[in-house]
Amino acid sequence: VKDAPAGAVAARAAAVTVKDAPAGAVRAAKPQRARIVVRANDPRARVHLAQLGVNHAYMRNGLGLWDAAADRPEPKAVARSRAAGVQSVRFPGGTVANTYDWKKAIGPTRGCQVDGDGDAQIGYGDVEGLAYGPDEGMRFLDAVQAKTMIMVPFATESPADAADWVEYMNGRADRPGNPGGGRDWADVRASNGHRAPYDIQRWEIGNEPSHSRSRHWMSQSTATAVRQYAFGGTRDVVAEPLGKDCRHPVKGVRSNGSPDQVFSVMFPPVAPAATSVTVAGKSWRRVKDLSNAGPRERVYQLQAEQGDVVFGDGNHGKAPADGTLVRATYRSVHRGFFAFAKALRAVDPGIDVCASWDTPAFLRVAGDRRLDCLTAHAITSFAKIGTDDWDTAIEGHDRQQLAVSHRQDKIAELTRLVPRHTPLLITEASFINGDTEAFPKWPTSMSHAVAMTGLWATWMRLGISWGMGDDLLWYFDRAVLGPAPDFTVTADAVTRKALLPMYEAGGRVLRTDVPVNPERDPGLEAGTYKALNVVATRDRDKLWLLVANRLPRSTVRARVQVPAARLLGKAAVRQVAADSFRDYNQPGGPRPVRLTTDRRPIQRHGFAHSFAPSSVTIFRLTRR
Repeated sequence: VKDAPAGAVAARAAAVTVKDAPAGAVRAAKPQRARIVVRANDPRARVHLAQLGVNHAYMRNGLGLWDAAADRPEPKAVARSRAAGVQSVRFPGGTVANTYDWKKAIGPTRGCQVDGDGDAQIGYGDVEGLAYGPDEGMRFLDAVQAKTMIMVPFATESPADAADWVEYMNGRADRPGNPGGGRDWADVRASNGHRAPYDIQRWEIGNEPSHSRSRHWMSQSTATAVRQYAFGGTRDVVAEPLGKDCRHPVKGVRSNGSPDQVFSVMFPPVAPAATSVTVAGKSWRRVKDLSNAGPRERVYQLQAEQGDVVFGDGNHGKAPADGTLVRATYRSVHRGFFAFAKALRAVDPGIDVCASWDTPAFLRVAGDRRLDCLTAHAITSFAKIGTDDWDTAIEGHDRQQLAVSHRQDKIAELTRLVPRHTPLLITEASFINGDTEAFPKWPTSMSHAVAMTGLWATWMRLGISWGMGDDLLWYFDRAVLGPAPDFTVTADAVTRKALLPMYEAGGRVLRTDVPVNPERDPGLEAGTYKALNVVATRDRDKLWLLVANRLPRSTVRARVQVPAARLLGKAAVRQVAADSFRDYNQPGGPRPVRLTTDRRPIQRHGFAHSFAPSSVTIFRLTRR
């Protein structure tokens, strides 16, 4: 395996297919050749700083983000999030938050939470570490100077409950009443210590409803489920063993014989008239008020909105005997996205309510109905597509780079299909479930940072106005910062820091051509990928050029041409690189992935530059 001769590459106007240099030949190998042409007078999409956002999850006190004892965010997490230029943080998260109950997450007395990563076949567990709720999330955002998007669970929420959440976050405490009726949730927020409204602009209805694992009450038939997401529907459940205290094992949770027990269905809300309850196989009767029941009466009270079945204390209604199993037959009743959007905007007409079914099928069903925004996920699960068994680390690198093109095509298709005035927002983007035996620490490596840069470059070219790439924190890898208590600055975080000035400058994306661009064939029968991923932007007299060299072991020598501009003196250069594509920053240890800055001379209409293997380089150029 060897590099193609430099002359053979330069002689062609189109990209050529080459093999990357083997490890032992890096120093001796001649660099690949490329040519980049920046069209300084051909502006395209706007540059959006909000592309530098992250997904995040509330469980385990925000995965260590929140210090429950001190009642504050971890200072190191705040400082490193700011240094990485984190612009937005999703709340309360993705899959785990599919069943989030915000009303149990506010104030001094909080309830339990159901882990949304479940279904009727495997059941649902509960969540530990609940100190990081909506108010704490906003305190962290204030410290980081970032914004948020609220993900409203579609699986278990109702439009009325979601509208209450908007009232809690955005309502004015000095105005009486709740626009939707009922409790004044703005006053509740004020009593919890934050009188001023949070003014959350973006609200996302559901998380990955198009995925089979996130359907919950919806049909596994996609044609049926997409209409249920849009317009609502029902699900009839027969003899479900009920859960308790946010735990819903498939076999249910048995009674412990205590008074005032509360059991719950898996899929609230429920239709009262279609609900029946048995205890140890015997039917019990529903009543409106347990206080009128005698001590031996087999009765229960139904809280239909929450799906809770409440039993008596032994004086007013019989308590289910110890060890007995409670079952319910019920109809789960749900409204669709458009009902949610109407209810939320009735509370705050100025917000944007985003749909989250990210396939063309939803756009066809939606027709010409109002759609403020559509969210999509750009996630590659190597296990799901059957490419998670890597022979070597370099295969893992190649798999990530190949995945970028696939995700680019999906997002580009959606941007073409969404209505003209409906922005497409990315609320999750990552690469997951790779082979950590062949390539340890790949999700926080330099290789991963180069792949993520490919996604950011795509979003720039497409004009994506809001992006959330990777998770802020996670149990192990796959995050912008390493786990608590170190909060290690990963290659992803270093790259974000390098990109931040380019994003902050704003302006417009420029047309950029790469007529000579080496192309790597990994020999995986999965296609090839271009060596350089390039995007340029312009703001007044400043030009910015981002170049990611995706080749794992070969330098690329590129001629950069800016024919329509006269460039001044020197360029400011920011480079993120490491000794190897495998390198990662270790908790409390070496940090081989580093950001370096420099200034270099340039000519009037361009310059030549050698791009290190698996690196990200940003130039700031000044034109006359």
